[in-house]
Amino acid sequence: MNYATNMLKRWVKLRKKMASDLTITEDGMQLLVQDPAEGVRANLARNKVALPDILEQLAQDESEKVRKYVARNKQTAAKILSLLAQDSNTDVQNAARKNRNFHGR
Repeated sequence: MNYATNMLKRWVKLRKKMASDLTITEDGMQLLVQDPAEGVRANLARNKVALPDILEQLAQDESEKVRKYVARNKQTAAKILSLLAQDSNTDVQNAARKNRNFHGR
């Protein structure tokens, strides 16, 4: 592996760690919500301190994996879960319906 590839992998790993950090700031979340790496956005979607507007943005992510983690997040609001319960992906739908905040039962 060459130096540049190694550094890029380390940089992605660092951003993933930042996205999972429970002390992440709002500015940090705003920066990472648009990250090109799916794993970074997925970690942010799983973060239990993710802010409502961040989860709302991630609920519209192109990645089914990211949307599924938003649906599983206990901080996700009922209105977002209602949208995710109608997602094109059945795994996302099921995750949203199983979330304790989901009110469309």
